[in-house]
Amino acid sequence: MLSRISPVERRLVTVAGVVLAVFSVVLALFPGVEGIPLWARVAIGAFWLLGTLLLRRGASRQQDQLDELLEPPLERRDLQRRVAGARLIPALLANSGFPAYYEFRLYLLDADEDRLLPSYEPEGSPSSTGWAVGQGVTGRAWQTGEYDAARGEALVDPGYGLDAEQLQRYAGLQVVAAMPVRSARNEVMAILTGSSTVDDGRLTSPDGKDRHAELADVLARVLIDILQVAGD
Repeated sequence: MLSRISPVERRLVTVAGVVLAVFSVVLALFPGVEGIPLWARVAIGAFWLLGTLLLRRGASRQQDQLDELLEPPLERRDLQRRVAGARLIPALLANSGFPAYYEFRLYLLDADEDRLLPSYEPEGSPSSTGWAVGQGVTGRAWQTGEYDAARGEALVDPGYGLDAEQLQRYAGLQVVAAMPVRSARNEVMAILTGSSTVDDGRLTSPDGKDRHAELADVLARVLIDILQVAGD
């Protein structure tokens, strides 16, 4: 149950507040008041301190009560957002408008590791180990803030900085395209990467690039408005 301020405490806080206000006005209007006995000055100072402490205690109690009232709804709202995101994003990636042999992954930057890690991946597909900033098509798109794509032999271009393990892991891919996910202020907050072991030209075609950008815009609103991982 919520803790409450007792009637006695409430009256003390009210009286203390009034006295503090009156005393402040007196000092402001009559800074040169003389003749007040020492014991009276000490008593006034002590009462001033007591009143201040009571006011702070009352404010602290009220804040605690407010926190107790708000905490359950806030926790429920956060849970609802996580559940909504966990359902919406995989559904959007699975229904991208591209053939089923194209897979899409959403990468967010892990500030601690300074690495782009997959936030959502296709169910049943091998998990990505992520990309360093500037590495691979995904890392290059984050570094430049621009769309990046590579097909065939271009995927193993030394300029992408893939190590031996990555070259082996992704050897079967024929096309990769990475689209920055931007806020309304044009700030990059994620990378949406599409890839496939079959390159029929759809992903990197003008129409495919437009579809890719549209999907990135929809995901941006989910990240901002629902999951609130970034702001506008």
